[in-house]
Amino acid sequence: MNNWQIKKLGDISVINGGGTPPTSHAEYFTGNVPWFTPSEITSGTVSVLTSSERQITEEAIKHSKIAEQGTVLLSSRATIGHVGIVATRSTYNQGIKGLTPKKELLPWYLAYWLLASKKRLEKSSFGTTFKELSTTALKKFDIEIPPISVQQQVVEKLDAIKRMQELNQKEITKVKELFNSHLSRAFRPQTGGTIKRLGELFLRSSRTVLPITLGDKLVNYIGLENIESNTGRLVSFSPCTAKTIKSAKTKFSKGDTLYGKLRPYLNKVWLATMDGICSTDIWVLKAQENMIRLELLPILLRFPEIVKQTLAGMTGTNLPRVNAKTFDYIEIAVLPIEKQKLLIEEVMKIQIYQQSLQTENEKLSQLFDSALNKFMKPNQI
Repeated sequence: MNNWQIKKLGDISVINGGGTPPTSHAEYFTGNVPWFTPSEITSGTVSVLTSSERQITEEAIKHSKIAEQGTVLLSSRATIGHVGIVATRSTYNQGIKGLTPKKELLPWYLAYWLLASKKRLEKSSFGTTFKELSTTALKKFDIEIPPISVQQQVVEKLDAIKRMQELNQKEITKVKELFNSHLSRAFRPQTGGTIKRLGELFLRSSRTVLPITLGDKLVNYIGLENIESNTGRLVSFSPCTAKTIKSAKTKFSKGDTLYGKLRPYLNKVWLATMDGICSTDIWVLKAQENMIRLELLPILLRFPEIVKQTLAGMTGTNLPRVNAKTFDYIEIAVLPIEKQKLLIEEVMKIQIYQQSLQTENEKLSQLFDSALNKFMKPNQI
């Protein structure tokens, strides 16, 4: 639009790099001045930065850089393009650039513009060990600036979507806590459960097949990448031609539980809804249905307390795996089979609601990204 101006970022904001006080002076990190690092700035949104993991003293500030309230922080080393705004007088390290906008530019408009420009920022970053966006390069960026009144409208519209995202995420967190609390009560001996070892609740299947022997047959192949962490949802899956899969795989049947034994902290557990084959980094577990309903087994194995105990028995450094013997000996209180049906009905209701919230969260993320890209283009306002 005619009343938009194109200016260099360095002309309409003051840009500074941060710094780290010498760690040899432990006393520098005993103050109350927030000191931010890139890892504390969330990706995909504009973080409101209120408190940091470490704080420094007034004396240590000379080794860092002051960011007054409203300063926009941009991660500029290794991780490029995460954006935050400080809510109080703070400092930041050398992996961050601090931008103080001049009077013709609103801080939140600048923050949203930087967020929308992430790919451009990444392309302007260089380095061998890790990428870095220099202050000089950042100052040269062209930014299209509308009048303050238009900036305010853009910020208000994006803020409204952001608030909906935050409310949705809070509800998701509450539902997760409710779900885990429900299971925690259910798997206690006080609720009438009998102590069982995990290994008593299933049979581990070892049926294998060499897919290339099946030729052009379409097969349902499940790799670890197809099981979503913590939720048990199947993602990015489609049947494939058997001959394209080179190594031996494990067979599974509908109703089996597929448990990712590689990097168990990823918590990849899926209740099979079809027959197929899977990676040998996945255990195929058949529920002993006289002890546990097949729908409950994957829910139990995703339970945080079980995951915690599983991690204690990992073996391997680079590729940690679950130790079968340790896993099978984990003890848990299991409800009588007749009470498990009611438990499943209750947790399924919670899971369905949680899934609806997650779907809404994904829609809001898409809406925010679409609005962000639209509002940062003058011909779209």
